[in-house]
Amino acid sequence: MKQLLLFLICNLTFLLTAQGNSAEIPPAVMFKQLSTTEGLSNNSIRSIYRDKRGFLWVGTESGLNKYDGYSFQQYYQNNSDLPDDAISEIFEGPDDNVWIRTSSGYSIYNYKTGKFDNDYKPILDGLQIPSKNILRMGKTSKNEFWAYDYSKLYIRSMDNSSIKAYPLAVEKISSLYIGVQFIYIMYSNGTLYSISKQTSEVKEIAIPAIYRPLLENHEPHIYIDQNESLWVYTFQNSLLLHKNSFTQ
Repeated sequence: MKQLLLFLICNLTFLLTAQGNSAEIPPAVMFKQLSTTEGLSNNSIRSIYRDKRGFLWVGTESGLNKYDGYSFQQYYQNNSDLPDDAISEIFEGPDDNVWIRTSSGYSIYNYKTGKFDNDYKPILDGLQIPSKNILRMGKTSKNEFWAYDYSKLYIRSMDNSSIKAYPLAVEKISSLYIGVQFIYIMYSNGTLYSISKQTSEVKEIAIPAIYRPLLENHEPHIYIDQNESLWVYTFQNSLLLHKNSFTQ
């Protein structure tokens, strides 16, 4: 009986140890390279977006690509109605079509026609968003469509059709992020502001003076993670700043 009990204990110990070790072993991760050899229009990628239909859209310095998991379909100015080949941003608009930002303006890929349409003004007018002098547009994860011009930011909730406008400073905006409670705006001169979506109160978020020269005219961008922590980074130098609710 003692030998049987010892045998069971040894086997149980072995199983628990094996399970513990297996949990520590990371799963194998498979990578597949996708480049011009596989049909990508250009290896310098500016934007990646997966739409609701499962297609992966890849915007590059030269051409837009739609990937179905097997092959790329390439779109250029000379084989479509895209206003330019340099693609900087891709998202799904209020019409559930794919909106593409190029260096020469926006274009909308219509899934029903399979063609691009560069006239987005009727859609904005239908959303009660002034379509004149629009500089940037986008859509949040909370199903909010936004656009801004030289003086105001317009946010329209696609769930309840409400729309609200927030005043902006006239300085050039380098990056904008719309969170759940606040809007964060980074200007090219390195200043950073937050706007309360509820009260429209504007506050400057102080950045240490030592970092300001590294931000000014260096394309400063912002990102808000799932913990509502703020990240500031630049494209042209190795600067990364982080701020959470407790420390700077």
